[in-house]
Amino acid sequence: MAKIIFGQGVTLMRGKLGGTIYSQNKGGNYAKNYNTPTNPQTVKQLAVRSLFSTISTAWGLLSKAQRDTWNEQAATLPWINNVGEEYFLSGKGLFQKCNLPLRNVGIALLSTCPGNFDSPQGIAGLSIVAGATSQDIVITSDDATVPALTSYVVDGAVMNNGARINNNSNFKRISVLDTTDAFDTFDAGPDYVAVFGSFAVPQTIELRAQAINTDNGMVSPYLKASVVVVTGV
Repeated sequence: MAKIIFGQGVTLMRGKLGGTIYSQNKGGNYAKNYNTPTNPQTVKQLAVRSLFSTISTAWGLLSKAQRDTWNEQAATLPWINNVGEEYFLSGKGLFQKCNLPLRNVGIALLSTCPGNFDSPQGIAGLSIVAGATSQDIVITSDDATVPALTSYVVDGAVMNNGARINNNSNFKRISVLDTTDAFDTFDAGPDYVAVFGSFAVPQTIELRAQAINTDNGMVSPYLKASVVVVTGV
């Protein structure tokens, strides 16, 4: 659904309207034709759909008292959409928003609405080096270890000659790090190879990392880094 801001005419539009997509990039606002995506039923797609189904079913199994905690909190908790406007989720929507990130890192579903919605501390100073001989992808950051009440997730993407050949929705999860795990010299190489296979010179690799508050499911923005593979590190 497209979101529209009216002024003297239309001043801002985001999303799909009819056969047109409205969005924005560094060059400004733009519109493009909408092409119906294919549905290849990939393993990742099926896993995401199964997760949504699991959480939707879990909502139906909550007691009325539990659902009331989500409904009451949702009515008082504003969010900001992609055109800068305030909106409110339903109780079920808030339940899904909190629990999807948690289930993605293997944490049990929250049945009762959490008492706070603090965002996790964002990951800082992410950089990587990759060596073909050792198949190491060494992450360095300003975080010596993963903070308390936090998990870090790391996704990888295949690139070719500096141009990513898949879009953000096709990043694949390669690592999940829990509280106190080292993150200043973490080697993501084995995890990357397990998902994408071995890499070689002069391939370009991209990683992105995100923090998740394990108490409430709130997430930080992704921090990205890319590197050209060298012979050794």
